Amino acid sequence: QTTTTSGQTTFSTTPVCSLVVPRIRDHIHRRTGRMWSTATIIIHLLLFVASAIAVHPFYKAAAGVGENAAPRENDTPAEARRLIANAAAIGLLEARLETLRGKLGKAAQVDLERNYRETESRLSRLEEPLCEKNQFECGYRSAECIYELFVCDGYKDCSNGYDEDETVCSIEPALAGITYTGTSHWTSCETRKDHQTNITILGYRIRKYSPSLIWLKALIESSYQAGGQEVQVTHTAIGHYKFATRQMVLLGEGPGSSSGAYCNFDKKDNKRAKCELVKISSLDHCATMLITLDESNDHLTILSDDLACTGSCADSLRHFSPPWKIL
Repeated sequence: QTTTTSGQTTFSTTPVCSLVVPRIRDHIHRRTGRMWSTATIIIHLLLFVASAIAVHPFYKAAAGVGENAAPRENDTPAEARRLIANAAAIGLLEARLETLRGKLGKAAQVDLERNYRETESRLSRLEEPLCEKNQFECGYRSAECIYELFVCDGYKDCSNGYDEDETVCSIEPALAGITYTGTSHWTSCETRKDHQTNITILGYRIRKYSPSLIWLKALIESSYQAGGQEVQVTHTAIGHYKFATRQMVLLGEGPGSSSGAYCNFDKKDNKRAKCELVKISSLDHCATMLITLDESNDHLTILSDDLACTGSCADSLRHFSPPWKIL
C-alpha cells in the first residue's frame, strides 16, 4: 500500500507463488537442517552419558556389568545397587540410540523435492493464469505465451526455448506398456462404492502433422461390488496426451463408450495424476480418481530407450503394443 502526495492510496500486487514458494522451500531446508542437527546433538549427549557411566568409580568392568551383570560377593549393598542401576541405564541408552537410528533412516527417505513440486503446483493453481486458454506459458510467470500446438513441434517458439525443453516434451506419461492404478470415488452418475481402477497404455503414436499430441490407446479395468456381487468391467479407450497442458484425455469404447476421463499431471511429475471421470454426452462430473504409476510393470525396462526421443526426434517415433489404428 502506497500513499501519494495528493492523499490517494494505491496498491501494488505481487504473484502469490513468487512470495510463498521461496519461503516454503527455505522453511523445508531450515526444518530439515534443524532436524539433523538436533538428532546429532542428542546422539552425542547419549554417547557422553554412556561414557561417563562407563568410567564411574562404581562401574566394575571386572564384575561383568551388562544385561547379565550381578553384584560380586564382596560388594557392599550400595555398590550392588549402583551396578544394577548402571546396567539398566546403559540398556535404556542403547534402546534410545536404536530408536534414533530408525528415525534418522526414515528422515533420509523423505522426498523433499516432490513435496516442493506439489506445493508449487497447488499454489500455481490458485493464481490466475497469465496466458489465455489454448496458450502455453514460456516458463513460470514469464508472461510470454505461444499457441499450445506449437509446443514440442521441433521448433523453439519461446524466446528461451522452453517449449522444446526435455521436461516439457517428455513422453514418459504415455509410454506403451505402463499401468496407472488408483481408487475411483463416485459422486454422481452411478452409485458405486470406492473401487480400484487400472489404466494401461496399449500403444501410442506421434504423427508428423500433430507433434504436440501423443495419440493413445488404453485398456481400462475396474471391479466393484453391486448387489452383493463383484462386477468386473474391462474396455478399451482412445485419446491423446497434450504436452502443453500435461493432460491425458481418454474416451471409452464398447461397454465404456458413454464415459471419458481427463487426467492432469502436475508439473515435472510423470508418475501421478488426478483424473476426472465424466459422462461424454453431457460432460457431467461422475467420479474422481488419483492415479499412480505402477513401477513394478516389467514393460518399463523394455521401453526405456524411448525416453531420450523428444522434440523433432518424435516425428519418427513409432511404437505399437499391440498394433492399432487411429482415425
